[in-house]
Amino acid sequence: MSTTPEQSVAEAAVQYANRGWLVGPLKPLTKEPATAHGYLDFSSEPGAFQFGPRAGIGIATGSPGPTVVDFDDMERMGVAEAVTRLEAAEIPYVVTGRGLHYYFAGADRAGVNHELGGEIKGHGNYVVAAPSIVRQPDDSLHTYTWGREPSGELPELPDWLWELRKSDGAGRGFAEELELVGRGDMYEFLKDRAIRFTRGGITNADEIEALLLAEFELVRVPGIWYGDPVKGARDTRRLAEFYAKSEIAERERADAWAAENSSSLLIDPQQRRNHKAGNSSSSSLLKGRRRNHGRGTSPRIPSHLEGF
Repeated sequence: MSTTPEQSVAEAAVQYANRGWLVGPLKPLTKEPATAHGYLDFSSEPGAFQFGPRAGIGIATGSPGPTVVDFDDMERMGVAEAVTRLEAAEIPYVVTGRGLHYYFAGADRAGVNHELGGEIKGHGNYVVAAPSIVRQPDDSLHTYTWGREPSGELPELPDWLWELRKSDGAGRGFAEELELVGRGDMYEFLKDRAIRFTRGGITNADEIEALLLAEFELVRVPGIWYGDPVKGARDTRRLAEFYAKSEIAERERADAWAAENSSSLLIDPQQRRNHKAGNSSSSSLLKGRRRNHGRGTSPRIPSHLEGF
């Protein structure tokens, strides 16, 4: 498999799809999926999507796609040692805007944050793939390129890397492996997913709810009643509406708007405040995937949303 900046992203997408990976288009020069329901619409059918000028490629992580270990802060203590071990093992990797993505065989488990300041991306996530071009915060353009391309089957994720996972609470850190969730735990599971989606740049209530409903169907126990859709343990609508109005969503909208307008030397502070508050008619379209995905403080949950 060979991907270069000059190669058509459509050709690269076909190559990834031929590996059985779920792929889809990203909006031009961004990390944001161009599909209606994000990575959930990605497909392994070659040629399933049209890729316009400067569109990127997204790959859904977790089986049947790859597990990808993301290092965002190359100066962080311990990263250099980890990279040295991965280099010695000749693990395939992509050079990102500010770090590295190491590719491993996909597994049936959700993604986690790791202790070296990045993520182990599994189910419920995706990565920007080479040769996508993404606009950086300083308005420069970076082309995702293979530092070492995969040849044959991807290697399994080593135990020492999986042991670096950490737990920080809802929407951050360790996400439980994908398994069936009973009624008593479903609300906390969906709340965690709602926070993760919002931190990932999905700030529209309808889109958050669609993703939550899809997650619910994946993990529900057959034959168990989870309560009414509005007041029961699967209250996806109220969770979606709450997080679409949360401070996390406001930050994502403001940051996405600032990134899209970064070519302007001057940004009116009042305009930024308006977009942060979601007052613009286009604010629901200004979604971005921040590099520090999974970080930040979880908003307070109103008492009427706690533990139905």
